[in-house]
Amino acid sequence: MDNEQIEQAAIAVKENVSLLSKKEQMISALIIKTQEDGIRANDMKVDLKKIRKAIEEKMDEYIKPSKTIISNAKDIINKIENEFRPVLTQIKSLEDTLGNKLLAYIQGEERKRKEQEQKNQEEMKKHQEKIDAGKNPNKVKQPEIRQVAPEVKFSGTHTRKNWTYEILNEAEIERQLCSPDSVKINAFIKQGGREAKGLRIYEKEILI
Repeated sequence: MDNEQIEQAAIAVKENVSLLSKKEQMISALIIKTQEDGIRANDMKVDLKKIRKAIEEKMDEYIKPSKTIISNAKDIINKIENEFRPVLTQIKSLEDTLGNKLLAYIQGEERKRKEQEQKNQEEMKKHQEKIDAGKNPNKVKQPEIRQVAPEVKFSGTHTRKNWTYEILNEAEIERQLCSPDSVKINAFIKQGGREAKGLRIYEKEILI
């Protein structure tokens, strides 16, 4: 691969710059208040993922021949990746922004669902207590039961809970978990560790 092909890779990236600029403005201004807003945000997130995958495939298309044919492939690969990486990073950032907004909406709606379910249960309990106390069931006011909204779901997007941690007291963290970064702690969690001095290990819901 020569400089001309590297320039072609750069041109392929620039074709998406204006499109991403428009999407970035839309995503920054987006506020999810309704199911329809959520659907629109989810569609945008799915679309961004497709664009990112297509760009990654195009990047690999340029890179793979260099890996096996050219002796200085590493230098050329770095140049190509330097062309593609900023756009890929931008797309991933936009995906994360949409993901955070969607997750906040989903969690908010789920909280409302649970609150209404609890209220309904309390109303039913009060109603039953009056009947159990000997009151005529026909004269007991019917409980105010409100319909519980269905669980919020978006096509192609779902949530899961990952175990993560929060440092409570650095001085109390066990020596085998000490590291300049979180590699050892995450390895400890992946192996099933759920309790450690100085840490709060908990599940954090993420959008995938």
